[in-house]
Amino acid sequence: MKSMAVYNTHVRSRRRFRGSLRLGLPRLIGLGLAALIVGFIPNKLESLGPPSNAITLENKVAPLLQPWEVLAGPFQKYVQEASDQTKISPILITSVMWVETRIRFQISPSGAIGPMQLLPNTAYNQLGVNPWNIRENILGGAKYLRQLIDEFGSVRLALAAYNTGPGTVKEYGVSPQGEKYANSVLRVYAAYSRGQLENNP
Repeated sequence: MKSMAVYNTHVRSRRRFRGSLRLGLPRLIGLGLAALIVGFIPNKLESLGPPSNAITLENKVAPLLQPWEVLAGPFQKYVQEASDQTKISPILITSVMWVETRIRFQISPSGAIGPMQLLPNTAYNQLGVNPWNIRENILGGAKYLRQLIDEFGSVRLALAAYNTGPGTVKEYGVSPQGEKYANSVLRVYAAYSRGQLENNP
C-alpha cells in the first residue's frame, strides 16, 4: 500500500510538471519573442529613418499652409508659373483673381474671359495667349499686370488701369471705380501677405 501511494504521488508530480511545461513553455517563448521585438523594432525604425512619403514640416505641411495657395485652389500651379515668369508675387496675382471672379472661370457681360477676365482682343493680339485656356489666361493676366506696373511705376495705378484700361488712367487719372478696384485687390493682398507689397510687387 505504501509503495502504491508513493507511485501515485510520483505520477501526479510528473503530470503537474508536464502541465507546467505545456503552460509555461509557450509563455516563456512568447515573452522572449516580445522582448526581442521590443528591442528590435525601435532600432530598426531608427536605422531606416522616416518613410519617403512622410509628411514633415520641411517638405509637406509648410507649403500646404501658404494662405495664397489655399485661396488659389486648383489654379495654384498656374499662378506659381505666372509668378515665376513675370516676377509678380503669386499673392498679388491670386488677389486679382479673387476680386475679378472669386477664383472661377467665368465670362462677364462685357465679354471678359476666365479667372483673370481678359478681353479677347487684349489676350490674342497684345498678350499672345488663348483666354479660354486656364493656364494661358492666368499667365496672360499676369503679363498684362506686369506691363502696367512697368508703365505706371505703381502697383496701385497698375491695378486701376487693369480694371478701367490704361488709356482711362492716362487721360483722366484714377476713377472712383478704378480706385475701388485697386483698394479691393490690395485689401486681399494685405490679408494674405502681411502688407509686404512694396518689397515684392
